[in-house]
Amino acid sequence: MLVVGMCVSHHNVRNTPSTHPQVEQEHRYEQELAIEEFEAKKTELKGNLISELQEKKKQIETERHSMELTGGFTSSTETKAFTRQLRRRANEPAPTQNEKRRKASPTQINFTLAEDEILQDLKILNKEKPPKDLDRDYVPDQQTINHQDCRLENGKLYFEKRWFHAGQPVFLDYYKDGTRIAAEIVAISDREIWIRKVSDGSKLRIFASQLNRGKCGIKRRTLQ
Repeated sequence: MLVVGMCVSHHNVRNTPSTHPQVEQEHRYEQELAIEEFEAKKTELKGNLISELQEKKKQIETERHSMELTGGFTSSTETKAFTRQLRRRANEPAPTQNEKRRKASPTQINFTLAEDEILQDLKILNKEKPPKDLDRDYVPDQQTINHQDCRLENGKLYFEKRWFHAGQPVFLDYYKDGTRIAAEIVAISDREIWIRKVSDGSKLRIFASQLNRGKCGIKRRTLQ
């Protein structure tokens, strides 16, 4: 009976299948599941971080834009101006309380005007500027008085070797009392010249005979 029982037990052990390959297969399967779960978590975490960084970047750009529009933005990457305080000299007085409280002057804004705008402004200023020292005493040259050459031709005046025309600024000189008047030629006919005084706009008539006899004279005037 003992021999028969040992034979039966030995036969059952030989016929029981081995469980070692199945354990290894389950282990590999669990390991693959763990790796796949790890990769999925890593990808999800990476995507979340990228999305969060992009959102913060957009928020910073929006704040930068709004601050630049209001003029109150100072970039953190800008380097502040380096200031260095020098030691006072031995004879240099200490700064007063007003100097300590003195604030920095605001930034100056320079506007550049176009050349035509500058010329237009100068013309307006010259028109509004009162004539300076135009009507003044004049000391005539005796040689000029004795040698007058006056002609009126084709609406022009020839006097003292110069031609004058309507609209030209001139000086009217009265040789007798030495008076000089700033004026402008209005019209020239065959016998007379009409001029307008700059000071009050009144008109004066000068005859060619007056110029020929040396009672008065006309000279060119440069606009100031």
